[in-house]
Amino acid sequence: MPGVTTIPTTAPSTGLLGVSVQNSAASTPGDAAPPLLALDPYTPENRTIDVYIRGSGTVSFTITPSQPHVRVSPTQGTLSYPSGTSDIRAVLSVDWAAAPTGASTVDITIKPATGTAVTLSLPLNNVRVAENYTGYVASNGVVAMEMSRFTSRTPGSGGATVELIPNYGRTGEGLTLMPVTAGTQTVATAPKAVYSFYALTAPSANAKLSVYLPPSFNVAPSTPLRLAVALDNATPTTITPVPSSTLGAMPGGWSESVVSGARVVSADLGKVGAGKHELSVWLLEPGTVVHRLVVDLGGVKSSHLGPWESGWVG
Repeated sequence: MPGVTTIPTTAPSTGLLGVSVQNSAASTPGDAAPPLLALDPYTPENRTIDVYIRGSGTVSFTITPSQPHVRVSPTQGTLSYPSGTSDIRAVLSVDWAAAPTGASTVDITIKPATGTAVTLSLPLNNVRVAENYTGYVASNGVVAMEMSRFTSRTPGSGGATVELIPNYGRTGEGLTLMPVTAGTQTVATAPKAVYSFYALTAPSANAKLSVYLPPSFNVAPSTPLRLAVALDNATPTTITPVPSSTLGAMPGGWSESVVSGARVVSADLGKVGAGKHELSVWLLEPGTVVHRLVVDLGGVKSSHLGPWESGWVG
């Protein structure tokens, strides 16, 4: 390995301290202070603040929420460059029992011993699902569901079932049609799995479903891989995830699906109101495997693996 040389840097006029947050490339002071992503009691991932030094020297700082129901760890630190600790990640948490009901905002102030202080806004939404509800809960416009978390399974009229393949896929299990000799199914005869989710608010735009499947070929051109999906009592939508191809040619999207370890196809779910919903999945052709289901209620961000698995209650 070639030698590594430390390059001295000069601090910007706003001071040594820099602050950044999730889902933003901004570095403040300097750039406009970015908003923190919202939190509710069912948000699966943490909210973090990265504090770092932007030049040679040493700077101490404190992090103070404007309300006691928001906690931060650590609350203070010292950064130094080129020797010492040059960056610290602070983790935010919320005491939901003490937080006000509904929507609110808490300011988080990062104050250096010298230089410009930074104030960030943390949106909170303290809402609860019905006490007897079991299933996933949407957060920030996203519902990400793993295949093992079905709320019910129904066998097909001919005895076919949907079964889990452990440790198959990028994030969890696979769901497939069994036995492999089951033959082609219809929605009326196929087994199905049902996945429940609770939408805390009603998005203005139509919801979109992304179905994650493994890189696959159609076993026979006349019987391509197929599944069907339906939200609540809607008419099922049939999905043929792998496009047809001529003999000796790869199907469209093959290279991308191999590189990504998944083929992702989409379906429109229409308007989704606040409250409980059931997403039904039928597997219609042996060899069809589903890795993951993601419902975009307006909050899905572009990423390689997709969003965190949503919060589960019950």
